[in-house]
Amino acid sequence: MLAQDGGSNSAIVSLSDEVIVYEDTIRKYAKEYDIEDYVSLLQAIMMQESGGKGNDPMQASESGYNTKYPRVPNGITDPEYSIEVGTHTFFDCLKKAKVKDSSDTERIYLALQGYNYGSGYIEWAIHNFGGYSKYNA
Repeated sequence: MLAQDGGSNSAIVSLSDEVIVYEDTIRKYAKEYDIEDYVSLLQAIMMQESGGKGNDPMQASESGYNTKYPRVPNGITDPEYSIEVGTHTFFDCLKKAKVKDSSDTERIYLALQGYNYGSGYIEWAIHNFGGYSKYNA
């Protein structure tokens, strides 16, 4: 997996056993949102967010799609629900970033930053800078 640290460095990072355990659940929700081509990217998001640890492995508690738990850090206490909300959130970010397919890396970076910062970043970055850059992130 390629992990961006937000700076100028990238590194190859293996998925933890904790993330690998969730592959079927990630695939289930990716299929539900018709983003099956992004399963490995969803795994990378989980790896970045939590390493697959805790009850909110996608760190999705503060997402607007979380309607069952408090919208505070680690408010979600059900890992499967975290994956459902995180997948829905990433699906929304892919749409807002107008990602064409899984090879559209420039827009995928924009979607990933939107997942991290909140989807408002996507519209802001497009409006002010024409898209994602390390500078505006």
